[in-house]
Amino acid sequence: MTFQERSTLLIAAPPEDRKVIRNILENEWTIIEKENEEKAVQALKIHSREICCVLLGGTSEESFGLRLAGMIRELDIYTMPVLMMMSAHQETLFTRALELGADDVLIRPFVPELVRRRVRSCVLRDRNRRKLTMREADSFKQLMDTRQSYQQNADAIIDTMSALLEFRGYQPGFHVRRVRQIVWMLLSELAVKYELTPHRIAQLSTAAAMHDIGKIAVPSDILLQPGPLTPKQLEIIHRHTVMGYDILCRMNPDGRSRILLDAAQIALSHHERWNGSGYPNGLKGNEIPIAAQAAGLADVYDTLVNNRIYKGAYSADDANRIILDGAGIYFSEELIAAFESIRERLIEPPKSFPHIPVRMEQQIAVEEELRQIAIASNDYMQLSNLSGELVFYYNCHEQILRLSDAFCRTFNCSESERHFARQEMIHYLNTRVLTDHTGQIFRLTPEMPRVKMELHLSTSNGRLRWYDGYFYARYENGEIAAYYGKLVDIEQFHMEESHWQTEAMTDPLTGLFNRAGIQEKAALLLAEGQPLAFFFLDLDDFKQINDTYGHGTGDQVLRHIAQQIKKRMRPEDLIGRIGGDEFLIVLPGDFDANGLSRRAGQLCEIFSGIHIKTGENGERSASIHLSGSIGVSLSPQDGQNYDVLLEKADNALYAAKQSGKNTWRFYSDQMASAEKHILSKID
Repeated sequence: MTFQERSTLLIAAPPEDRKVIRNILENEWTIIEKENEEKAVQALKIHSREICCVLLGGTSEESFGLRLAGMIRELDIYTMPVLMMMSAHQETLFTRALELGADDVLIRPFVPELVRRRVRSCVLRDRNRRKLTMREADSFKQLMDTRQSYQQNADAIIDTMSALLEFRGYQPGFHVRRVRQIVWMLLSELAVKYELTPHRIAQLSTAAAMHDIGKIAVPSDILLQPGPLTPKQLEIIHRHTVMGYDILCRMNPDGRSRILLDAAQIALSHHERWNGSGYPNGLKGNEIPIAAQAAGLADVYDTLVNNRIYKGAYSADDANRIILDGAGIYFSEELIAAFESIRERLIEPPKSFPHIPVRMEQQIAVEEELRQIAIASNDYMQLSNLSGELVFYYNCHEQILRLSDAFCRTFNCSESERHFARQEMIHYLNTRVLTDHTGQIFRLTPEMPRVKMELHLSTSNGRLRWYDGYFYARYENGEIAAYYGKLVDIEQFHMEESHWQTEAMTDPLTGLFNRAGIQEKAALLLAEGQPLAFFFLDLDDFKQINDTYGHGTGDQVLRHIAQQIKKRMRPEDLIGRIGGDEFLIVLPGDFDANGLSRRAGQLCEIFSGIHIKTGENGERSASIHLSGSIGVSLSPQDGQNYDVLLEKADNALYAAKQSGKNTWRFYSDQMASAEKHILSKID
């Protein structure tokens, strides 16, 4: 299976978003642009082999869930990473986007380097996932091929074990295979009545080959005695049924091999008789399993028509007569009817019965096949150990939890392989590693067998780290067969993301929030319904400083004012520079008018007596006299929307400047009316 790198991005968004994203990414990627999700689906159908990531934008709150969910249903979201583009005020949609299948979210205004890093990260993770999936698919195919080969050789193993009796010299060749074939023919005739599928018939006839395995434990002098047996010797011979049952049960201690379960029951009961005269338990009628009944008849018939130490071979007609005379005594009427249907085929020579010849080299090959199965089933964990990946694998049939070496080291798990019942395994992972996240993993279904989560997990050194968790449940015939889990360390990515988010929201000159940053933070507080005070602060006649002393000195003044504002504010207050000489301060809390006036007065004190070094090397100093004006608006009284509150604070600021500067004013409705009056005159 080959792997093809993809190098095309599909952008489905309004024109303005497409233009910005294209300018950021077009040097690194081939871009396909569509204006909505529906057209994006059509493009994906045409270019699915080239597209490595989809970027969606322009989604409204009202239609977000349905449109994105529809997109996910149309696409296989687990083979195509999707990034959502949204504005800062759509923060309530962030979690919803991830729940519905988006891999990541890009927040406007777009920071080029952050966009590039997130797209690269998503594409890289998807490439690695697809490579791992292909490796798993190859390994799984190899495992299936090996299992098929094993199944073919399993017949040889069973025939070899059963043929030990032949090699001891008391039975002729072909007996084991003939019994197996006769049982197959009898059960095929009875398939409808007993609801036997072809696969089940094959299992039972294979199991019937081991019907006399218990005779391995019978002394050779008894098996090879040509004359009549004593009562004591007969008692020993009769015990071969129980011995065979014990041998086969010991071969299958956990009871997981269906064929060995069947073989044990057949070995125990193939000498039971329909009228209850058989041994070892005197079962009667349908108390005897149908496969054991068929094996008993096949054993009698083939023994009759072949030579034994203690007798000569009967003709086919004589053997048929003896079998038919046993109807209702030794065998059921329905089994006799099945025998009559097949007896014409029983006179064919033994070579007509398909069988698998057993040679020493084949036995060695079988052992090698079994070893290869063990290697193939463990291949995924070995690859994980070599690559240092954090992987766990749970086999529901074997009830074994396997952890990669890196997983054990990271989460201080002492054993890489342990036997657990499913609930115990869930509890173990929940307490040792995944804390409260296992519920979502173990609620996977055949329709939704995969889940991806971002996890903040405690490692063996007690520190928390961020991981992307990928979890997959494998089903067989509608039942859970195994769980796969992989954790990808994204701590560095989180740190870089946090750094770029901080830079994207920070004014580089003052270190305060920029316009976008303070808007996003204030919008969150407004969404929570907190009472807020907006202080819009503007320096009076700041242009004269730049003109007189230069822009370098002007920047020093702005940094000085930013530091002085921070000294006078609480840690929870938001401070931002939203323009050249404009600052916005957002105070959470329910203040009275006197408290707000006191704070406004403290801010106005900042401007008195600013002493700044001037000149290129700071060789001169000057005392610069400034003044500033402040406009105040309040939420919820004046509004509950950021833009509305900022506009009203701006109206109040204008009123403060009109009243003489270096003062403050609270917004009132009269200010809005006065502004409208002035604007009407200007128009």
